[in-house]
Amino acid sequence: MGRFAGGYDMTTVQINWNGQSTSDNSEWNDVGASPTNLVADDGTTASGWSLTYNNNAGGTGTVGVATATGDAGWVDDYRVSSSGVFVSAAVGTYATADIGGLNNAKTYSFEFFSSGPDGRVTRYQVDDSATVDAANGDGAGNPNASNTVSITGVSPVSGVCVVKFGKADGSGTAYANAFRITEDPTPTVTTTDTLSPGTEFTLTATNYASAPVSPATLTDSQGSTITVPVTISGSGPYTAVGTMPTLAEAVTAGTSLLFGDVTIELTT
Repeated sequence: MGRFAGGYDMTTVQINWNGQSTSDNSEWNDVGASPTNLVADDGTTASGWSLTYNNNAGGTGTVGVATATGDAGWVDDYRVSSSGVFVSAAVGTYATADIGGLNNAKTYSFEFFSSGPDGRVTRYQVDDSATVDAANGDGAGNPNASNTVSITGVSPVSGVCVVKFGKADGSGTAYANAFRITEDPTPTVTTTDTLSPGTEFTLTATNYASAPVSPATLTDSQGSTITVPVTISGSGPYTAVGTMPTLAEAVTAGTSLLFGDVTIELTT
């Protein structure tokens, strides 16, 4: 019997709402251009994602902070952090950016940075997610320099996620400067043990949003599948411990023996 080790690739794309990043800052995608192949945050890798922008609720502005820090440290372009777009329309009216080319089998997380006059609050939503509010100022009369808000674990619809921003209840004109999208890592199950009849094995489950549950499903290179009860512990990464059936148990249960490479799955 074999053992399985999984892995994943993860893409992050950074979006500049106002389309004013410097020309040599290649890791930024400017919404005004409605780019059809967004560049990942390494500045060179094409993500295959697209963007279609519609700000039918406001315009552009030149407020913001000179240097972003802390949680917003990824907003490292002066012209991104110090300028943005705004929404002045009624609460519930949003500017939108459609992000296309996404994988329906994956989930995505979004992080937003807003910097503007103190007392203004921007409301964000992705598709029909719960909304999150981002204060534009720091509460001491200065533009926000370090705080971000996030919406996580969003599943695309027909390969598209719709990002929305508007003003929150009680706010005047609300600003948005930048956001980034990250493809969530794929849950993986690995083991360094040899899966032999009648022996105990330990699995490590990583990138799970919640604890997986028993049983583990084992599938060999011929497509034969068995399920094995496991005991789950930990809080991420999770550990699952089980015992492979003996040859006699497999025959009695009428299940196939496993041969070759084996993949292991845990569900939540």
